[in-house]
Amino acid sequence: MNKTKGYTKHPQLIRFSNSPSPVGSIAVYLQVVHSEALKRGYNFDKSKICSEGCDEFIAVTAGQLEYEWKHLKAKLKVRSPEQLKKFKDIKQPDPHSLFHIIPGPVEYWEVV
Repeated sequence: MNKTKGYTKHPQLIRFSNSPSPVGSIAVYLQVVHSEALKRGYNFDKSKICSEGCDEFIAVTAGQLEYEWKHLKAKLKVRSPEQLKKFKDIKQPDPHSLFHIIPGPVEYWEVV
């Protein structure tokens, strides 16, 4: 812990800091990100992910997930239209396995 440089105050980290095991939650989240990075041929240093884990889900509102999906598609439209085409038939993506979706609006901490 405390080895991270950069986005340590990013609003989306609130979902992890509010969990029963913040470091473990981030580690579990990043393990899945690492697997996806390997599939895409990205260089992701897994040694920087701590070995701590967690057993609890993190509640994420349906409104937040919808907002993040729309935000990603808007970014892809500008940065990578070919990548966006791969998602044209997906109305709502599956959430990260760490997340449990609950009803609700965009989170209070989201910058819209």
